Amino acid sequence: MLLRWVPAHRGYEGNEKADSLAKKGSKNIDSNAVSLPIPKVIGNSALRRRTTRKTETSWNKLPPSHTKRMWRNKFTKEIPKLNRGNLRRATQFLTGHAALNYHLNKYKPDKISPTCPHCLAEEETVGHFMGQCPKWSAQRSALFDSFYLSASDIVDNFTLTEILHYINDTRRLADDHSRT
Repeated sequence: MLLRWVPAHRGYEGNEKADSLAKKGSKNIDSNAVSLPIPKVIGNSALRRRTTRKTETSWNKLPPSHTKRMWRNKFTKEIPKLNRGNLRRATQFLTGHAALNYHLNKYKPDKISPTCPHCLAEEETVGHFMGQCPKWSAQRSALFDSFYLSASDIVDNFTLTEILHYINDTRRLADDHSRT
């Protein structure tokens, strides 16, 4: 096969034929639809986008909750790398379903007071434990460079690994479920 350039619209028979077929093709005259299989990667990508969009829509419709206030997308990459114990503590921290008196009181209201056993000043919520209880101020100062922080300050300014370092340092959510 030999290819050569020829000037357009100058009467060259092959070029004129190619030009008329190109015009016909652009107008879809006498054309047949061709169905080609969609590559798996394209289908998976479209499904992932659709699922993400639906999940985000559902998430945005939810009323305010502890998890919505605590969750940051930056945590997404850290979670799969956590060992079992840290994953358990991260889940407690992010959901508010922690072995702290406020949550435990919901299951045993006659036996466990929601009040913090260390300062006796407030309910022992995740927010209180993480940023306000005087008992843990030394650990907060060492790890977060502040004695008092709101939960949103902590999740906005620190990685999940740094937050877990604080939680582990206090041993308040220790695996042995000890009530320090």
